[in-house]
Amino acid sequence: MNGKIALKGLVFHSFHGVHGFEREKGNEFRVDLVFEADISKASVSDRLADTLDYEEVYEIVAEIMQVPVNLLEHVAHRIAESLMGRYPTIISMETTVAKKFPPLPGHCDESSVTLVSSR
Repeated sequence: MNGKIALKGLVFHSFHGVHGFEREKGNEFRVDLVFEADISKASVSDRLADTLDYEEVYEIVAEIMQVPVNLLEHVAHRIAESLMGRYPTIISMETTVAKKFPPLPGHCDESSVTLVSSR
């Protein structure tokens, strides 16, 4: 039995970006994760060990967000690769990384990248 699990609105102060000032000041980033996973075992067992551990997922993402990179695409890839490697029950996932007020010549609330990964 497959199901969807979502963790939305994970917020981090990180230092991603191509400009020096982005690496110095940092910015607020939001990460949204949507997993399609085999939840058949967990739906019967009622055991955390049989599904995605939200706390562990958060800790993995937090660790990745602390390593500065240039592009949101790269951050999303690192998150997806790490989580899919850790949890074999993940069939596919959407990883969205958003940057608040990106450095543009006009107003923009946020820029974001969504990466769709599957086995």
